[in-house]
Amino acid sequence: MESANPGMRRTTRLRYRRRRRLLWLESLLLALVLVTLSSLLFVFLVIHREREAESNPQPLPPIQVAVDREIAEEVLPLLRDYGETHPQDSVQVVEEGASIVVTRNPLLIFMPHRVELLHVPPLKLQAAGREIVLGPEKSIWLCSEREDPRLDALASWLAEGLARLYPEITFNAVGDIIPGRKVAMRMAEKGFLYPFEAVAPYIRDADLVYADLECPLSDRYAPPYKGTDFIAPSRTVEGLKACGIDVVSLANNHSTNFGPAAFTDTLKLLVEKGIAYVGGGRDAQEAYSPLSLEIKGTRITFLSYNAIAGSINATSQRPGVAWFDMWPYAADDPEDLAAMQEAVRKAKREGGFVVVGFHWSEEYKRLPNPSMRKVAHAACDAGADMVIGTHPHCIQSLEWYGGSFIAYSLGNFVFDQMFADYTRQGIILRCRLMGSELVEIELLPYLIHDYCRPVVLDGASARNIVGSLLSISDL
Repeated sequence: MESANPGMRRTTRLRYRRRRRLLWLESLLLALVLVTLSSLLFVFLVIHREREAESNPQPLPPIQVAVDREIAEEVLPLLRDYGETHPQDSVQVVEEGASIVVTRNPLLIFMPHRVELLHVPPLKLQAAGREIVLGPEKSIWLCSEREDPRLDALASWLAEGLARLYPEITFNAVGDIIPGRKVAMRMAEKGFLYPFEAVAPYIRDADLVYADLECPLSDRYAPPYKGTDFIAPSRTVEGLKACGIDVVSLANNHSTNFGPAAFTDTLKLLVEKGIAYVGGGRDAQEAYSPLSLEIKGTRITFLSYNAIAGSINATSQRPGVAWFDMWPYAADDPEDLAAMQEAVRKAKREGGFVVVGFHWSEEYKRLPNPSMRKVAHAACDAGADMVIGTHPHCIQSLEWYGGSFIAYSLGNFVFDQMFADYTRQGIILRCRLMGSELVEIELLPYLIHDYCRPVVLDGASARNIVGSLLSISDL
């Protein structure tokens, strides 16, 4: 028995060890099961919460945006529309404390994240191979303090909306069209398109073409081939149409040469042929009223005034042109100046691009006189984006004034003054806009041939005219 005791003790110890191992394995297995169940429960809870959050999303804080005042009119409606169409991303416009700013001056906004919403290049004047930068870049940017996934959608929305508000528009302007006298003689000999057909391809494809029509178009009287009273047959309008002319100014000293009846014939003809007019009308109200056109959704407004003696001036009872008192044919009239400025301010308040035309100056003078500068500057101060002058029968200087472009005279466009180079030379303004922002001006010089026919120049001839013009200009 004593010899068996040690064996039994070993057996007992082995059983005890096995039981301990088994208990340890059972505990480990139980722990693994508990861990697995806990993990599964955790995953279940996470998925449940995510689904619950998806079905009951918590509103995110509104996107707080500040907008520069100069672009508020364009940007604020887009922000309102975005908030209405994206209710999950509400937008709140604030003046201070915004983490997002829409601006034209990103370098003044100390925020690290920037997106260009609209590229508006600096205004450049191009002529005969030369280029002059006149105005600054006016691109629109979205700046933010931090990244936010919601900003991509907002930036895309604003960029698309601004692209619609700033379409590319081409606008051409030419000077005096006086199709009487020898021009009328040439049309009788060679057809009504003859004066216009060489130059038409350079101007007709623009979205908008403007000219000064300084002659009545009527068949009441045969056109005299001498003298300084001008009239042309009604079929002369075919040449205007061939050039794509959309708007004519009648505010000059020759559009009423043959009296109210021939002038009224001209108004009827222009309406019939789809050519708008400004600076003249059936009465004073029409003559002094602005002409507003919508081009690709952008408003372009024209005002025009005559300051040269010899016109029939419109009254409440009489057709005629819009008169403006200024030197050299009258003393500068502060009341006329104030009325013009108020008309320009009103036009600018209604939005868009504003062009003001003046028929002014002494003849054959290449530089504007002080009265012309004063009036042009007053128009620009009131909101005119461009001032276009006519009458001197020669090109006058250009000026960039306070963000507005002034062409004091574009010269003769279709006329018979062949006695000097300067009366035969002229400039076509070919402009490109983005919405109401002027971004490019091209000067295209020409020379009038055969008493009536402008022909566009290139090479040294073009460079000489452009160089002479720029040398007297204030750009």
